[in-house]
Amino acid sequence: MKKLILFTLLFSPLVAWAQGEQKQVFGQHEVHYMLLNTKELAPKVAQAYDIPRSSKLAFLSISVLENQDGNALPKPIPALVSAQVKNLVGQVKTIELTEIRETGAIYYVGTLRFEDQVMHRFTFEVKTHADQPEPYVVQHQQKLYEE
Repeated sequence: MKKLILFTLLFSPLVAWAQGEQKQVFGQHEVHYMLLNTKELAPKVAQAYDIPRSSKLAFLSISVLENQDGNALPKPIPALVSAQVKNLVGQVKTIELTEIRETGAIYYVGTLRFEDQVMHRFTFEVKTHADQPEPYVVQHQQKLYEE
């Protein structure tokens, strides 16, 4: 609970400042994601989640929500999540994701080294259950900057 409060209090303002959280909807499921430079994370947040702060390191967060009948707000659900990044010369790197479960939230987070002011192309694949025939695929591109 302490980490959830810390994460919410210190991290939420960054969402609005950065390019912000984005989402893609697949029927009753929503895939939310955001990328930002780890230097923008508050030092206490980075420490609590063991995230190194560096001007050449980006932070990725993905969450999966499900819209359930009768509920006004979607609920976080566990998922099988993978992420890859491709640079302009076509080099592909898998981003190692760690699941963070807290009261009322499930995040899949990872970090990646990046080239300054270069467009990076991201692919996220999400399965809400192991027997889902095809994953939901999210394509995103973003220029990352050293801070």
